Amino acid sequence: MKLFTKRTLKSRKFQVFAGIALAIILVVVFALVRYNQWNKQIVYLNRNSGTATSKPFTVKGPWEIVWSYDCDTNKPGTFAVVVNNSNNQAAADTADVYETGTQGYGVTDESQTGTFRLVAVSQSCGYAVGVKAHFIVKTYAHNQGGGSSTSTTPTQPKVLLDLSGNGDQQTQPFSTTGNWTLIYIYDCSAFGSQGNFQVGINNTDGSTNTDTSPNELGTSGGNTDYYYDPGQHYLSINSECAWHITVKG
Repeated sequence: MKLFTKRTLKSRKFQVFAGIALAIILVVVFALVRYNQWNKQIVYLNRNSGTATSKPFTVKGPWEIVWSYDCDTNKPGTFAVVVNNSNNQAAADTADVYETGTQGYGVTDESQTGTFRLVAVSQSCGYAVGVKAHFIVKTYAHNQGGGSSTSTTPTQPKVLLDLSGNGDQQTQPFSTTGNWTLIYIYDCSAFGSQGNFQVGINNTDGSTNTDTSPNELGTSGGNTDYYYDPGQHYLSINSECAWHITVKG
């Protein structure tokens, strides 16, 4: 009777230790999965210069933008990364990147959740931009509206105008059939001080355009502006500085 009791106790101790070991293994595996998911890169943009727009991506936890730029010359350039929402409009409460120099790199932490796109812009610098996200992450191209779960490919905005310049200039006309976006950066470092950067939006038919257009004074800067008036337009740039403008619609 005593021998049976000892064997039973040993068996129970073994089961307890085995259960503890299994729990420890599961905790370690779970931690590794979380670590790997945090380090998963879901977006990557790499350009010699110009404008690049990422595909939509969804994050349900903290995420970060990892960026670097190199202008390959002794003259400083400008570099910007703008966080847009799924409708390609400026996302609220997110941190954008605006840099001026010959080269640089950094990590920008983001805490907002949802679906986003990145727009990276540089007039004369090569750049690389990546997104690393925590936990549930997906990139996709489907209709987010209710009712249908059928996957579709969204209509990507077309580049209607992509122009670099220095000083005053009037652009060629471009046509928009719906909402359109003006992405701009300017750099006054060669001017030696702060400079003006003004963009006038004009209608080709001579009618008055009431859009609020960029009007800035500084050493450098950039932004993404959104407009909702279809038609034929052209831009009038007034500046002492180097600049780059992209129109999408």
